[in-house]
Amino acid sequence: MIICAISIFIICLSVIFLLIENKKEEKRIIIILEILDSDRDKWWFGQQIINASDKELVAGFVYVYLGKMLNQGLVESKNEVFTDCKLNGLPRNLYRITTKGTHLKVKSSEKSSFTFPFLSKKPKPVARSKS
Repeated sequence: MIICAISIFIICLSVIFLLIENKKEEKRIIIILEILDSDRDKWWFGQQIINASDKELVAGFVYVYLGKMLNQGLVESKNEVFTDCKLNGLPRNLYRITTKGTHLKVKSSEKSSFTFPFLSKKPKPVARSKS
């Protein structure tokens, strides 16, 4: 009886934890989409997105979510090689919001109960466009 009660309690805590984590993920994704949408024609570095977030985002999250968003067609990416900085000759990924990403951002701001369909799914390998 006690083991059953403990098991139910652990399951309930797990569900609550997953709900909280999904809300945090949604908030981070919305922040990224809002930043990218602030200048739709601009190509952004991951670090620029982090800096524009006023410390609400950190590198570990940004690149994971950019990969998920890239797989879903919410952002597009391109590689660019820079020769005028410390990363001389190293390719960097740049990101820009797509029309689909803009529509999803608008939809998420209209509905308080909106959830991103790709959350909690294991991300697929990121396909990068060559430019």
